[in-house]
Order: sequence, then C-alpha cells, then structure tokens
Amino acid sequence: MLGPRIVTATLDSLGLSQNSGLRYRINQHISWRRHAKSLRKIRPLDSYGQFGEDAMLQALLPAKAGFYIDIGSGHPILGSNTYALYQLGGRGILVDPVSANVDLSRRVRPGDKSIHAAIGLSNSESINFIEFETYQYSTTSESRAAEVLHSVIKSQPDIRSGFFPYERFSHLRFHLVPQS
Repeated sequence: MLGPRIVTATLDSLGLSQNSGLRYRINQHISWRRHAKSLRKIRPLDSYGQFGEDAMLQALLPAKAGFYIDIGSGHPILGSNTYALYQLGGRGILVDPVSANVDLSRRVRPGDKSIHAAIGLSNSESINFIEFETYQYSTTSESRAAEVLHSVIKSQPDIRSGFFPYERFSHLRFHLVPQS
C-alpha cells in the first residue's frame, strides 16, 4: 500500500488542491482500506462477559498472555470479564466477597489466585457483608439489603452475614508499563 507521503506527492503533481472533493474522496478511500485491512487481523473472540467487555479487552490488548486483577470477579465463567483471557493463557488475581464464587473459582481456575475479600473504602476495622443466595444482590449496605428483601426477593432468603477485617494494602505497588 502506498504511504501517505507518496499519495500526497501524487495528488499534488496532479494539481488537486487541498480542498478538492476528489482529493477528499481519495483520502477517505485510502483510510477505509487501511481500516479494513487492520480489521481482517482481528479473529472472532470468545466472550463470557455480560456485555462483551472481555471481547473488547482482547481486541485492545496484545495477543500474548497477560496479568489481570478482577475485583468483584463473580462466577468464574458465566458473566466473567477475565475467563476468556484465562483461556488464552493469562493469569491473575480474582477477588470476590461471595464464598461460593471463590470456592468455585479455585476449582475451575486453579492458575488464578482467588481471594475471599470485599474491596472498598472504610474507616472501620471490619465491614459487614450480607450475602444473599442470589449472589448478585449481596451487599455491604444494610439499607440496600432491606430494600432487596422488601422489593425483590419477598421471601426469606438464605442470608449469610460475615465480617471482613479491613486491611490496608499500602504495601502493594502497581506499575503500568507503557507498550513499546
């Protein structure tokens, strides 16, 4: 494919001005062809995330295996934003406050480090986590739990309540490495 300097020199030698409609259409066509060529390199991607977030990550990230941290990881496969990356050889840390999700993650994704914890801001030494049978409703907010009980569930669910000690992770350092 012709480089931009060669195209510009050729169009200039033909006497097409910068504002020429023909010159504009030629540049649009060249841009479209470059875009179409780059799209052909993208293979169909497996997606497990609710809204295809994992497919977007695969399209944006390098094709090599990488490292991820999934906060609020949920189910290790269904609705997971990192399972497709795991299948491609990536490994990382899964953090979830729901014990059933952590237990299943440890069995299904042994290459990942699964941590049973809640992540957030708190001034307390510990936080109360209210775990519903339908784990998506689980929360640290007592008012939200009452709202779920009143308007969503309407019957007494299997509620487990647990305290997570509040730990400061100031000793952890994460560095973003620029892509070359």
